[in-house]
Amino acid sequence: VGSFVMTERFYLDNIPPLSRTDYGLAFLGIASDVAFSTVACLCQRGLSALSLLFKIRHVFTAVLMSSILWNSAYQAGYLSSLASHAQPIKSFRDLLTAQYQLLVDYSSISIPNHVKKVLQASNMSMSRLKFARTSEVISLISESQSAYLEYFDTIYRTLESTPSLLAKNFDEYFCDTISTVFVDQRLLTSGFVLPKHSPLREHFNIKIIQLKELGLNFKYLKTYERRIQP
Repeated sequence: VGSFVMTERFYLDNIPPLSRTDYGLAFLGIASDVAFSTVACLCQRGLSALSLLFKIRHVFTAVLMSSILWNSAYQAGYLSSLASHAQPIKSFRDLLTAQYQLLVDYSSISIPNHVKKVLQASNMSMSRLKFARTSEVISLISESQSAYLEYFDTIYRTLESTPSLLAKNFDEYFCDTISTVFVDQRLLTSGFVLPKHSPLREHFNIKIIQLKELGLNFKYLKTYERRIQP
């Protein structure tokens, strides 16, 4: 719940212009609320006075089912609208094609080398690659069309302990697969970081939540910071 409230608060503070679809979904949501309120009002006041004029059970059932269907249509449309605006990142090239500048940490060696190879193969300028300090990253991705890629020892150790990779170069394997590594149910400070309203959907989410979405999480910020540190 805390994460949901944090996200909603951030989105409300940074809401983009509404489209016709957004207005349509908003109207559908309001109509759904009105329908449910009507049913609740009828139930609260009682319908004994109207029993001689209508088949109350049929009317009640029809209104209730219509409201449920209406609300389901609204929820489905809303989720569909959200999903249609984001495309998953599958490779470095997805970011480069979308005109993103790639940020890497000053201490990183293998990842920049891999990005340079991708830039050369795509005939793109090396200026698309920029080295940045951790303290600069948040302002850079907030103020420019940039994507930050970093990794810590946690995910590296995970790769190192994988039996099928013991005979391979972990550094090379990590660089070749980082954009498609799926991280679930673990707090790993690794991966791409993009602005919240990017047309691309990040596979990983690091430090944006920590620094941008204060909300209820602010109360537990120190605990959260300790949990994500490698």
